[in-house]
Amino acid sequence: MVIENGIPQDEVPCLTEQPDVCHAGGIAECRRIASQAETYSIRVAPHNPNGPVATAASVHLAATIPNSLILESAIGHPFLDESQAVGLEINQGWIELPRRTGVGVELDHAAVTRHPYAAMHDRVVHYSMARSPISSPGAL
Repeated sequence: MVIENGIPQDEVPCLTEQPDVCHAGGIAECRRIASQAETYSIRVAPHNPNGPVATAASVHLAATIPNSLILESAIGHPFLDESQAVGLEINQGWIELPRRTGVGVELDHAAVTRHPYAAMHDRVVHYSMARSPISSPGAL
C-alpha cells in the first residue's frame, strides 16, 4: 500500500475535483469543496465551459484556494467575446486576476440582447459538427 501525506492512496476518492461555480453553489460552496479536497491532497481544477461571468468567478475561486491546479475556460468563442464590454486579460495562457469591482467583467448588454435566451429540453444534446440535435424533445 502506498501512503502519501499520511493517507493510504487506495482510500483517495479521486485525483482532481472539478466543481463548477454555476452548478455547485457559487464561489463559497466551491471553496468548501476545495477545502475538503485539500484534506486528501486532491487538486482542484474548476469546471467552466461557461461564459465570461462564470469564468471571472472561477478565476477568483482558483486564486483563493491553495490546491488550485488549472482553470478550464471557454475563450475564443465569437458570442462570448462580443458579449463583453470589458473582459478578462489573458497573457501567455494566464488569466490576470481582475482588479475591477464585482467579478471584474462588464457585459455589453446590447450584444447580449441580440442573442436572447431560448429554452431547450435538458436532454437535447447538440454537437458543433452535427447538422441537428442527437435527440429532440418530441422524441423523448
